[in-house]
Amino acid sequence: MYLNPYYFYSLAFGLVLVLYNLGWASIYPVLSVELVSFLLITFLVSALLGYIVSTHRHLKYVQLPKDPRIGLMVILIYFVSLVDVIAARIPPPLFQSLLLITEDSKEFINNYGIPLVHPVLLCLTVLFCIYTFHLFLSQRRKRYLLYCGLLYLPLIIFFSRGTIAIGFISSLFIYFFHLKSLSWRTISGATVAVLGAAYVFGLSGNLRTGDDNFLLDVTGATPAFTESLIPKEYYWSYIYITSPMANFQLNARRSETVGIRDFGVALATSTVIPLFVGKYIIRALNPKIPQPRLITSALTTGTTYVVPYIFLDWLGPGLMFIYLMAFLGFFLKFFRPDNPFYVSGLALLNTVVLLSIFDNMVSFTGTVVPLIMAWALGGIYQNLRPRW
Repeated sequence: MYLNPYYFYSLAFGLVLVLYNLGWASIYPVLSVELVSFLLITFLVSALLGYIVSTHRHLKYVQLPKDPRIGLMVILIYFVSLVDVIAARIPPPLFQSLLLITEDSKEFINNYGIPLVHPVLLCLTVLFCIYTFHLFLSQRRKRYLLYCGLLYLPLIIFFSRGTIAIGFISSLFIYFFHLKSLSWRTISGATVAVLGAAYVFGLSGNLRTGDDNFLLDVTGATPAFTESLIPKEYYWSYIYITSPMANFQLNARRSETVGIRDFGVALATSTVIPLFVGKYIIRALNPKIPQPRLITSALTTGTTYVVPYIFLDWLGPGLMFIYLMAFLGFFLKFFRPDNPFYVSGLALLNTVVLLSIFDNMVSFTGTVVPLIMAWALGGIYQNLRPRW
């Protein structure tokens, strides 16, 4: 059941809805009846689709055999990474930041390296990060875990934080996939780990700002939180998880047309077309893409639904939900257990759903392209190896 991304959609957005209604931030708008109704309808539809998938298609964890080719794949990725750096003629983003040669700007990181080759390289690398972790769990050989760690190094050097997060989250999903059952011991351990990570995240936020009350003051923490026994450090995780929903609600009475000439282009490049292709279309046609209003400039995401709403009112989120469900269905239809990237693909689909509570993941290069690679390259990669 926990391999099914349709079920996980209801779980992820449902958790956000529950946390939001704790009412810990006074700057959050009250969720409207329309927004809550929309989410509840999507929960029912996704749960129904999850039931249909589970009755007609058995999603299962598959053990991987030994892979004698993975070492060559790591060498290939390192070789292409080296060529990418040489072609750029400037140090990669991590070294740029450490040497204070340039600012850590999002534009610089997104445009580093050989056009098209660089994003494809990052996507191939993160796919094999996930795959080698699956290999390690299947074979329990330390060299596979070493390969996994080595593959994260190019992502760190290129300062690709998004793909690093996708790799870690997808690997976590695979870890849970490989468990035959979720015992109370596993659930308890996972709960402790999540609470520990959330505490460290909040502690690092306090250290970075130099003020334990910074986020509490900026977001107007209510007595429901400040007078509770919950450590202040957990407030950071609460805000980061729930603020996209607050931004969505803030925009939920605003829609705007952007002109017939560029309306379709703006909608497609901001919601459907992967960024590494869409950015070239945006440069060429320069469509007007409206920006969502924010509860505060420090919190910039608005779930996968905020931009579609700005374009098309409630029709936008409705179409976005349909597209997300179809997106999941397409890959579930064509991923087969004999594909070596089958489990990696299932993990990526669940990651797409999880991160949709923050932003649009069906147009994010770091999730879409690895999924396409997992589907398209499975047969090719399998034929390069001894038959299973």
